[in-house]
Formats: sequence, structure tokens, C-alpha cells
Amino acid sequence: MWLAGDCPSKKGTESKGLKFERWSLVLVALLFLQTGCGGGSMGSGSPAMTLSANSLSFPDEAPGGASSAQAVTATNSGTAALSISGITVAANFQEIDDCGSQIAVGAKCTINVTFLPTATGSLQGAVTIRDNAPGSPHSIMLTGQGVNTGPPSQPTLTGYCFGTISVLENKCAVVKDLTSCPVGQMAAQPAFVTNCLPPTMQFVDRSTSCQGTTSRWPSPGLTVKGSCVVGQ
Repeated sequence: MWLAGDCPSKKGTESKGLKFERWSLVLVALLFLQTGCGGGSMGSGSPAMTLSANSLSFPDEAPGGASSAQAVTATNSGTAALSISGITVAANFQEIDDCGSQIAVGAKCTINVTFLPTATGSLQGAVTIRDNAPGSPHSIMLTGQGVNTGPPSQPTLTGYCFGTISVLENKCAVVKDLTSCPVGQMAAQPAFVTNCLPPTMQFVDRSTSCQGTTSRWPSPGLTVKGSCVVGQ
């Protein structure tokens, strides 16, 4: 038996219940948008690679000689750490850097490139940087002209050592060794070294011996033994 006033009271209760449910759904949706699809926090940022130059042009150089180094600065202009997995360079050019395996937000490192022609004519290549930033791999285009200008000037040591990694067969790396490879010392037996993985070539002084440890590729702390790198 229904009493007068029962129906309005029931409808009012249902209306309030529906309104509560709607507001609950709105709150859940807002929380979902704030926390992301997985229920965790939104991404903390991403790295970004900014190069001070995207190309380098070198003056004419005689085969067997070495140009002065040109520097490119790599900056992490993003909002998360930039991880570098590898930096390689094409034949006829040499690359030495201090980038390590990671660049902090706002930090930078320097990539020095030298032109070392082995033939005459127009020679081109690139420095290739593999990292975790959008657009990877990043490249620095390189151009130079190998010309016959008479005997090249005497190359000198650069403070770096190029050689094989002790625990990895036929793998090579460039490491710093200022003691065995004093900067500016004349190279007694300058020569090109090839056939080392990853595909690379370096201009070294075969009369020297040096060693150091890797800072990045293929992992930090591995021993490298070889000959001193030379430049002009």
C-alpha cells in the first residue's frame, strides 16, 4: 500500500543518487588524465640533441697529411639525461670526443674532427651520433679536398691512444693517454691504421705504445692498448 508522498520522495532519492554517480565519474576521469593511462605519473621529460654545427668543411690537404681539428659542441637541450651509445666517423676523417656515455640536462661535450685524406679529390663523410634523443642518429656532414701540395708537414701527437680493447677481439677505441702521448711531440713513424671494428681508421705513430680505459663504447672501464694518435 502506497502512502501519499512516497513517490516524490523515491524520485528525489534516485535523482540525488544519479547526480552523485555523475560527479564520481567526473572525478575519476580527472584523476585518470592527471596520472596517465598506466595510473602512474606523467613522463618526467625527454632528452634533446643540439649540435653547434651540422656540417664541417676542411681546407685542402695533401694525402698523408692532417688538417687542424674543428670542434662541434653537442648540448643536451632537453629535460632528461641524454645517453650516447656510439659516435663513429667516416674514412678520411678522425673524431675525438669527451662526451662519455651520458650528458646531463643542460650539459655539453665537444667533438673534434680532423681531415686526414688518403687520396686526392673531393672526399666526403659524416660523424654519426647514436643516442636516445628524438631524431637519432644525428649527423655532422664532412667535406674536404685531397690535393697534391708537396710533402705534408710533420704530424705530432694529440694526447690520445688508439688500439684494441683487451677483452674484445678486433674491437678498437680511442682513449686519452697524455703521459705516453704528450701533446705536440713529433711522430716518428706516422701511419694509417685500418681494419678494426667498428669500421674505423686512425692516423697513429707506430713508434709509440700507449694505453687507457674506455669511457663509453662498448662499456666503460675496458683496457685499450695501441699507438698514439697523431694530427698536425
